[in-house]
Amino acid sequence: SLAQAPASAGILSAVVGSLFCVFMGGTRTGLAGPGLVGALVASGIAARHGFAGLGVAIAIAGALQILTGALGLGRFARLLPLAVLRACVMGTGVALLLWHVMQALEANAPQGELASGVLIATVAGTSREGLAMMAVAGLLGYLGHKVPRFPGALIAIVLSVPAAQLLGLQLPTLQEATGFPMPHVPDLGEQGLGSVVRSAVALWGAMTLVTVVNTAALEQLQLEAGQSARTQPDQELIGHGLATLALAFLQGLPSTQLVARSALGVRLELPSRRPALIQAIVLLGVGVAAWSSLHLIPLAALTGVAVAVAVPLLDPRPLRALKHASSLEAGIAASTIATI
Repeated sequence: SLAQAPASAGILSAVVGSLFCVFMGGTRTGLAGPGLVGALVASGIAARHGFAGLGVAIAIAGALQILTGALGLGRFARLLPLAVLRACVMGTGVALLLWHVMQALEANAPQGELASGVLIATVAGTSREGLAMMAVAGLLGYLGHKVPRFPGALIAIVLSVPAAQLLGLQLPTLQEATGFPMPHVPDLGEQGLGSVVRSAVALWGAMTLVTVVNTAALEQLQLEAGQSARTQPDQELIGHGLATLALAFLQGLPSTQLVARSALGVRLELPSRRPALIQAIVLLGVGVAAWSSLHLIPLAALTGVAVAVAVPLLDPRPLRALKHASSLEAGIAASTIATI
C-alpha cells in the first residue's frame, strides 16, 4: 500500500524475489520481497513518472545492482560496526510496527512521517472493530511463530474476509488492479530518460544499502542464535538485482533482502533454502487463486500479522551488550534505529 501499487504487485515481487534467492541468492535462510524502503522510493518515482516510468527505473536499478554485486562492493557490509547491525534489526522492527499500525488505523500523516503524536491521535479515533480484528490477527500470527506447523498468518488473513463481510464491518481494504498483471516491456512514452535515470540511481542506492545491511544483520542473527551460516552479500546483491530486473517486466516492485522475514527461519532453526522456495510456491498459488478477492482483505488483518512479525525484532537483549561498550557505539546504535 505504501507504493500505491496493487496487492498483486507485492505478491508477485515476493514470489519472484524468493525464487531468485533460492537459486541465485547469497544466504541460506533469506526471504525476499518488497520492503518499506524500496516501496517508499518506488512510490515517489511512480508519482513523478507514472507506473510506466517506474518500470524503466526498476529495470535500470536492477541492472546497476547486478553490476554492484559483480564488482564485489557488497563485501564492505562486513566492515559495519556490530552496533549498527544489531540496531538495524531493532530499527526494522520499529519501522514495520509504526508504519503498518498507522496504515490500518487510517492515519493521514504525510508520506514517510511516523510521528508518535499522529499515531496516538489516530488510535484514539479508530473503530473498535478495526482494533479487534488487528488484535485477533496479531494473536494468530504470534501463535504461528510459536507453533511451527500452525499457519497463523494465513489463517488470520483468510478468515478476515468472511468475518468482515458477515459482520458488516466498514474497514479499509487492499487495492487491486482491474486485470491480472501480464508481462510487458516498460515504456517511457514521451517522458525524458534523464530524470528517470536519476530516480533509478536513487532506487538502486536504497535497494543496495538495504540488501547488504540486512544480509549482514541476518548473519549476525544467525551467529547470536548459535548457527554457523556465512552469508555472501555480493551474491545476494546479484540475486536481488536479477529478480528486480525481471520484475520490471512483470509490473512488480523491487526486491530486497527482508531481515524481518528471514529472522523467522533463524528462530525456527531452518538453515536451508526451503522456506524461500515454499514461500514462493505458496504465494503464487494463493495469489492466483485468491486474486479476485484480494480487494476484500482488511488492512487491519494484515497489520495484525505484520505486528506479530515486527515485535520479536524489538528484543533489546542483543543491544544490552552495548552498555559495556563505548559511548560512541551506543550513540551509533541509537542513531541507526532513529534513521531507519
